[in-house]
Amino acid sequence: MKRCLVSFALIVTALLCGSLVLAGIYLVSSNEHNSGIVSVDKEFSLNNLWSVIVESTGIVNDSARLARLEIDINSSSGLIEGFFIEFYGVKNGIWHYYQVGINNGKLWWSSSRVNDDVYSSYTMHPLHVLRIIDSMGIDNIRCLIFDASRKGFVIVVEPIFVNEASYQSSLVYKIVLWNNNTFTPVEKITIRNNNTIYLIEVYVVYGATCIHSETGSKCPVKPTCVSCPTILIVPKGLYDNVEAEY
Repeated sequence: MKRCLVSFALIVTALLCGSLVLAGIYLVSSNEHNSGIVSVDKEFSLNNLWSVIVESTGIVNDSARLARLEIDINSSSGLIEGFFIEFYGVKNGIWHYYQVGINNGKLWWSSSRVNDDVYSSYTMHPLHVLRIIDSMGIDNIRCLIFDASRKGFVIVVEPIFVNEASYQSSLVYKIVLWNNNTFTPVEKITIRNNNTIYLIEVYVVYGATCIHSETGSKCPVKPTCVSCPTILIVPKGLYDNVEAEY
């Protein structure tokens, strides 16, 4: 609700003033566009979705820089119920800030012009993260929660604007390493990167089951915690250096 109220206030202000400067972002327009139907089924691919986003928005693909990604999952069906991504990209030689989402099967997006330097701290191309999540598999990610009484969770990816960070596993914050197509629980992780570090976190809304929805097989790993509010997933290939303590 707070995000909606803030967004509404910004739009009203932009309409009244013609433009708006906020936190280094120069908003010139914030027009929303509908770009057709997107089928979110078992064959749904985040990789393919990005191709649709590039075609719909008209950005230069190589210029895209991820600001934030949020994917809402229904644990019972394993289907994506909500998708929202924020990123920067060049269109017609001008940098823009984009918001793209899927609402009731329809892809929508909005864009705003930005200052030339506002995007410099955002260094990750969205497709790099989307491909990693695709490789993990939504079913395998939901199996990490290992709680049949729950119904949903949210995958969130966003930068923390540092080059080194350490995290300790606890009762409320579990850490898993993704390497060689396997999830491995770890006690402590240290991440180092030449560029901005992006974190992939899973927030348990209602939880998940531990049975693969298509194969009926058990999960590849069972965490030590039965119901964890937050899980940090560390893909080894996403960073320059990862040190794990088991």
